[in-house]
Amino acid sequence: MVVPNEDGIVNRLRKARVKAGITQQDVAERMGIAQTAVSRLEIGAHSPSLDMVERYAEALGCRLKIEKKEEK
Repeated sequence: MVVPNEDGIVNRLRKARVKAGITQQDVAERMGIAQTAVSRLEIGAHSPSLDMVERYAEALGCRLKIEKKEEK
């Protein structure tokens, strides 16, 4: 059984997709992949590459931003 990371980037993107009313099929078409691949990505069936996460974000009209965490 796969347990999704509730705070993970993919889960945040999934929530943004749902909030925007965009279907998995819409995302798949924009990314040029199968809807089942989007589903597997969202449920955490595999660890996505940074490129895949970036493409997912772009399919939603979002931009992936990585910042260095400040040391304490």
